Amino acid sequence: MKCPHCNIAFHLNIKKAILVQDLDYPLPTGEIAPAGQWEEMFQRCPECGKTVIWLQRTSLAEEGRIPRFMAYPKGLYKAHFPRRYRALQA
Repeated sequence: MKCPHCNIAFHLNIKKAILVQDLDYPLPTGEIAPAGQWEEMFQRCPECGKTVIWLQRTSLAEEGRIPRFMAYPKGLYKAHFPRRYRALQA
């Protein structure tokens, strides 16, 4: 994987933590939102030292799952663009 901060490749060595576990939740429609848990995964880049954070929601029910996505940093950073285009971003 490439670091989204410095754009240098590194091997994943993710640390994981459970943020919250929730129970089945009754909705006004009479349906039930399935139980699950939010998990945070994070790693510091060995080159630039900045942190990368991912979130995901796991659940026994398929409709309760949210696949892993990068929560920080969000968006594209200047390291991803050739130098000639960086001036246009300012």
